Amino acid sequence: MTTPRDLTDQILRYKSLVAAEKVLLGLAELLPPGPRRRAEWLRIKSNLAFRRVQLALVEHIAAEQKAGFNPDQPRVPAGRPDGGQWTSGERDDGSRPEDGEPSSGPGRSALQVVRDDTGQQPWESHVDLYREDGSLAAQAVFNRDGSAIRSEFASPRDGSLWDERHTVIAADGTATTFQTSGATQSILDGTGQVESRTAWTSDGPEAQAFVQPAYYVPVPHPAAAAVEAALVLYTWMSTRNSTSETAVIGFRAGAFAPGEDRDSTAIWVGKLTRDEVDDACPRHSEVQSITDQSAEAIDRGAYPSAAQYGTAVHLRIKREINGPDTSPPSAPRDPNFRAELSLLKSEIEDYGVRGTKRIDVYENPGTGTVCIYDIKTGRGGLSKARMIELASSVQYYYPGTEKIIVTQVKPRR
Repeated sequence: MTTPRDLTDQILRYKSLVAAEKVLLGLAELLPPGPRRRAEWLRIKSNLAFRRVQLALVEHIAAEQKAGFNPDQPRVPAGRPDGGQWTSGERDDGSRPEDGEPSSGPGRSALQVVRDDTGQQPWESHVDLYREDGSLAAQAVFNRDGSAIRSEFASPRDGSLWDERHTVIAADGTATTFQTSGATQSILDGTGQVESRTAWTSDGPEAQAFVQPAYYVPVPHPAAAAVEAALVLYTWMSTRNSTSETAVIGFRAGAFAPGEDRDSTAIWVGKLTRDEVDDACPRHSEVQSITDQSAEAIDRGAYPSAAQYGTAVHLRIKREINGPDTSPPSAPRDPNFRAELSLLKSEIEDYGVRGTKRIDVYENPGTGTVCIYDIKTGRGGLSKARMIELASSVQYYYPGTEKIIVTQVKPRR
């Protein structure tokens, strides 16, 4: 991330933007009572929170410059999902702050800035703001493709009607908000209008009915923007997967079939506990174990490139699930638990190395929902083209499937 030498102008600019949003917030309160005023008030309040995060980021960098940037600043150890990135520093006992924990020291900083200097992450930097009790209050993520995510996390003291809210701003400025309350998620367009509402169940996402306001003005193809935004949010959340929580994206199996109405796509994206994922996808833990064992069994030093090493790991996983290779190829041992090559993912992970192979693992629990495990040894994300590929494969292998759940599985080392 390039930082100008003098940030005074930027600080003044963001201060003026914060002041402007405060004025707009006051004007919104003068609108006639009703849903429109509330929607406008919520939209401006969200913008105000994001502007404050931007201002805090610039002020933090300016203070860092004034104090003198230390190139020996500690980094997250290699081997972790965020390895190689700058961290906020060490605690008094010499240990480094964990993900989701504010940096400590005198006064415990309420701001934590993380930058990826490896170039391997889809995001360039993120800023986390914490409350005095140490809980995460807001977050801003800046992605390499020009998109951004601003997130707000409710406090029990707020009395908020939602638990967390993530607004994805595409590179073209289109905003889509994913607002979650309990297991129910609403997707709102840039004006604050609800476009869809979906509840997470043990069988995956279930579309929920909702009432559109009388003044509702439909947006052309709202699902197209929602899909793109959901993929941006899912990609970010997947980089934060841990042993206790995993990001998932669920959608209707027929959403990407030819001639399907794209405006009715039901999507749910968020993080679930391991038990919640296992409820919907019973072999999730087994796939993780196979992936870990396969990565450990392959000697990384025996392969000249990461792509070739990844191919070896993916093919070993395929054999562990489908059975030994045969000529001609035989059917998987269990047709409801199979590993299949992904042409698109193989191309994405190629990096100029011919013969790169990448797989997806499919599980059909027999509930009308199919689980797809997106095995990762590289950095590729989940694109719209990949979603179409996955949905088409599910319809081919398991006709009549109603819902699809996708989650990423990476070797844990």
